[in-house]
Amino acid sequence: GFFGGLAAVVVLAAILVYWLTPPLPPPTVSGYTQLTHDAVNKALIGTDGSRLYLHEFGVGPAQMSVNGGNVAPIPHRASSPGVVWTVASVSPDGSKLLVVESKGIGDTAWPLWAWPTLGGSPFRLADIEGRGGGWSPDGQKLAYVSGNSLYLANADGADGPGGGCRCTTGPGAPGQEAACNSGPAG
Repeated sequence: GFFGGLAAVVVLAAILVYWLTPPLPPPTVSGYTQLTHDAVNKALIGTDGSRLYLHEFGVGPAQMSVNGGNVAPIPHRASSPGVVWTVASVSPDGSKLLVVESKGIGDTAWPLWAWPTLGGSPFRLADIEGRGGGWSPDGQKLAYVSGNSLYLANADGADGPGGGCRCTTGPGAPGQEAACNSGPAG
């Protein structure tokens, strides 16, 4: 009847509008600003909104203004020979960096540290070891990788191995995701 014909006209009109509407142009870079001029390779780790935190090759963890300028190394404890400090992430409030203290090459888990960004002493995140990680958006939890598993601990590293939560195991293996919301992994 009448309503069926009206519905067909409305659907046909909608299809025509969709087909005849020109596609949006692809995004383009409208401009950029070079922030450094020292020709040193860098890897961006994160930002707190006013500072960029990066790993500068040959220097280690460093920071600079988001507006550019000089790159300043982030002071830390003296390294032993063979120790490499690698920044894994920035806390949500920008007050500390998650840093891995590696002592060689390979897939080994290394001690994880928190380095204050505005001075102060770095501190070891309990007894947890991993290859990297990051804090939760509210800064209350720390997710980190150790071996082939993803773990969840408190932000200070407490409740790490043995008391923490193993969220996944191995590549593509079924994990214990539910345990991350309810308590320690079994």
